[in-house]
Amino acid sequence: NAPKLTEDEEEMLGKLGDLETSLIEKGKRMRGSLKEDVDKFLWREGGKVWGSYRLIVDKSAKEVLSWAFENDTYVNSKQHSKENGSLVRAIKKNVGGSRSRHFRVGKKLTALDNRLFENWHAWKETKLSNGRIVYTAGFVPLSEYSGRKVEEK
Repeated sequence: NAPKLTEDEEEMLGKLGDLETSLIEKGKRMRGSLKEDVDKFLWREGGKVWGSYRLIVDKSAKEVLSWAFENDTYVNSKQHSKENGSLVRAIKKNVGGSRSRHFRVGKKLTALDNRLFENWHAWKETKLSNGRIVYTAGFVPLSEYSGRKVEEK
């Protein structure tokens, strides 16, 4: 019952697919991650340093997506307040009736150091030729979203 992907969502997820291709072709596994549960990769391209990771999650895709996209709960809000005080926590789901979610959250990293994370999340479901269903989820900086953002009224 999910809404159709918007053109912006398709484009964003497509760019992340290109990033995955770069990871496979150019990414060099970081030393020390060989025996960890998470594969970490690093590479340089065009004067930029890129980092990525991948992992296998022992849960169904629907469970993982629900955990990632339905985290705007009272329990999570209270936990955020406990850990981060009065720093902002704004989550806007189904932006404009789409699958997009805007995530604007302040995190206290140290006693004197806070960070603001602003992301645009989207996902899609694809049926493969063998009949299996796969899910793609991605996020990019909120600045890449061209419409109205979470902090705007």
